[in-house]
Amino acid sequence: MNRFAQSLIKTTLFQFKNVNLIGRQSLAFISTTNDDKTKKLFDLIKDIRYAMITTIESDKSLRSRPMASRQAETWDGTLWFFTKRSSPKVKEVKQNLDQVNVSYGDPNKMSFVSVSGKAEFVDDKAKLKELWSSYLKVFFPQGLDDPDLILMKVTVNYGEYWDSPSSKMVQLYSMAKAAVTKNPQALGENEKIDIQNCLKDMNTDETSKSLTVTTNSSSEIKHMNIEDLKTSFIGKTSEYINTMLNTVLDDPVLLRVAIRRCRLDCAEAERRITKLKEDNKEYVPKNEYLALQQTYDELVKASEQLKQNFRNAKVEYNALKEALEYLIKDRDKYFTLCETYRATLTPRPKWERCASIIEGGIEHWNELSIGKTSNELVDILLNEIIGGNDIYNNVVNFIGLGLDPTIPKFLQTTSNIRNRHFMQRDISLLIEDIWKKKIEYDLEQESTTTSKQNIKISLVDFVHIYLKQRFPDDELLQLEWGYNLVAGCRRFKSSPDISNFWSVLLGQTDEEVYHQKRISFNNEKQNS
Repeated sequence: MNRFAQSLIKTTLFQFKNVNLIGRQSLAFISTTNDDKTKKLFDLIKDIRYAMITTIESDKSLRSRPMASRQAETWDGTLWFFTKRSSPKVKEVKQNLDQVNVSYGDPNKMSFVSVSGKAEFVDDKAKLKELWSSYLKVFFPQGLDDPDLILMKVTVNYGEYWDSPSSKMVQLYSMAKAAVTKNPQALGENEKIDIQNCLKDMNTDETSKSLTVTTNSSSEIKHMNIEDLKTSFIGKTSEYINTMLNTVLDDPVLLRVAIRRCRLDCAEAERRITKLKEDNKEYVPKNEYLALQQTYDELVKASEQLKQNFRNAKVEYNALKEALEYLIKDRDKYFTLCETYRATLTPRPKWERCASIIEGGIEHWNELSIGKTSNELVDILLNEIIGGNDIYNNVVNFIGLGLDPTIPKFLQTTSNIRNRHFMQRDISLLIEDIWKKKIEYDLEQESTTTSKQNIKISLVDFVHIYLKQRFPDDELLQLEWGYNLVAGCRRFKSSPDISNFWSVLLGQTDEEVYHQKRISFNNEKQNS
């Protein structure tokens, strides 16, 4: 302990720049102590983001609420907090601006601070911009553009802090020491500070020291030159150090100052060690670096080998690509030649002759035969002959034409009707039976009515009567036969009998034309 005190005193005393300041060592220690206290108080709170603000309500009760804290880089005895004008806490704080308490706490470092002072609200855009931090976006999403944003300034009058050593091992030692000695103060520092007086004393001390140095320096310079001043300073300093070394152990105040200074130096050293660890956390040991360098060199060699292999493969690929292009050209040439020989050497029928025997002529045949093979053209020709190429041939159901009065009665429905796919023979037999029943019906009507009332019924209306007589109890079957009759007439209208019936059914030809043809045919048949 004696060696430690001696070395500390030596270090402290040799920091003075003038012999007269040595005589004022008590004042220097006091000023340094006050400065350290206020600096330490600020160091404890400057990085804490949130604080508890306590105010006195109108009913004299205490009210605490958390607020976002953001401090300037230098300590001037004021604390700053971000809030909103519309916040209820603004009204609560304004009830008693002269008595405000602010509490900080960092459980990880076992440090706590309590300060009291006066509050006021400041609307200063420059100060808002100076103190703004990105983490405040959580509470103020609009940032500095928020018109409701305002600062609360607390001018500190008194402060008190509790601090324990920052090292976990030292904290455990302090707890053990406090338990053994039954002295809670061993857990850490506890200081009460009159902030405003400390700030005033610091300013006064700085002014006094400056004046004293100036006065004494001027006096000494008048009586001795620079070399004499150095010799006198060294001699007096050494003499004073020897005197202090003999009496330092008997001065408890000086020992306390030395211990406090040691604590501050220890904290500063620990902070620097932590900073060095943080700055060098991305560096690796030399042996690991050398191992990584060796691995890197091996990977570089492997990469170069792979690049060379890739270049060789690329050359081979280009050669194969050129060979493939030549093969493709030869294939296309031989394919074209093969097609030419096939077209010229294979006998092909003149399919255009089929156009004269199908409905629609050459234009319709070209539409059906384009791009088809000989086998496909044979199928198309057969289907065209039997009516299989009609658009209604592959229809499963006919769509109902509706219930409009203009639609023939035997076709009036809104339902889908099944396509029975009648062939030409079926349609011819059905038409022949309809004509037969129509003639019988007309003769019956002539025998039962007078000449004035003898008006023949149209073929369209009679088809409806015919289907009802043929299928009296099944309306759906009547509709199916009616729709299939119409579809068959459209498909097989190349037949003369079907074409004649279809024209009469549509009203394009008079019914007497059919009767005249029938009479002529019967006469020719009898004559023959």
